[in-house]
Amino acid sequence: MNYHYMDENNQEVGPVSLENLKSFRVASVIKDHTLVRPESGGPWVTCESIIGTVEADSVKSYLHHDAMIMKRYLFMVPVLKSLDDGTPFRRGFAMALRVITILLIIGLLITWIALWKVVFSQDGVAIFGGFIFQIFLLVGFYMVIHTYWIRANDIESLGKSEYTIIPIVSILLKMTGEVTAWGLFATGIGAGIFQILAGYPFPGWPTNYESFHNGITSSFVSGLLVMVFGAILALFWLILFYFISEFIIMVVDIAKNTRVLRENVERRNE
Repeated sequence: MNYHYMDENNQEVGPVSLENLKSFRVASVIKDHTLVRPESGGPWVTCESIIGTVEADSVKSYLHHDAMIMKRYLFMVPVLKSLDDGTPFRRGFAMALRVITILLIIGLLITWIALWKVVFSQDGVAIFGGFIFQIFLLVGFYMVIHTYWIRANDIESLGKSEYTIIPIVSILLKMTGEVTAWGLFATGIGAGIFQILAGYPFPGWPTNYESFHNGITSSFVSGLLVMVFGAILALFWLILFYFISEFIIMVVDIAKNTRVLRENVERRNE
């Protein structure tokens, strides 16, 4: 059925369909009190008496649609909720560690391949020592790379907690101690064996182990000292970074427990 309606200038407009009439009402072209009559004739009645309930549903639908559009463009609420949840930080740090891992694979492989030139420039049994050094170096590289990847997964799998950054920092500190320890231990063993076989430190390798080749101790004793020194250093850095990591967690727990205790005391006093 079609309808006529009276506009603001009291001019009759129409005919228009019922759907158009509803659309005009939603768009506020006509009002609840606007006079409307059927095209076939009949008395003038208010628009509300014809499309009142339908109009209310339409307005709700229109407002809901408008709210959805506003929510789509006003994006800071979900962004802040996501930051508070910690998901972007966990994913960001995990992704960064994975990228670092890939770059390490490339850089360490280039270093390992380049060192073969040094190995083959040696004489006699020193070449065999260089082979052993390269094997231990490769094992150390693997341990470091795999540790990075595992810790990236650990960070990404962290659940929602009261603190966002502290658990991530704790894992990163442990990882720092681990990769330092693996590197020192593996290179210490490899460099020590090379020194025992060759009688001198592995050339061109940036370590502090050259001090054990002082012309006083034998190459065998010097090599053993290199291995022991590397193991001690590895253990030292591992313990140190684990201690720092756990100390931070302990301080946070103390602060948390102190706050809970204070709140309980205040609640009792009330």
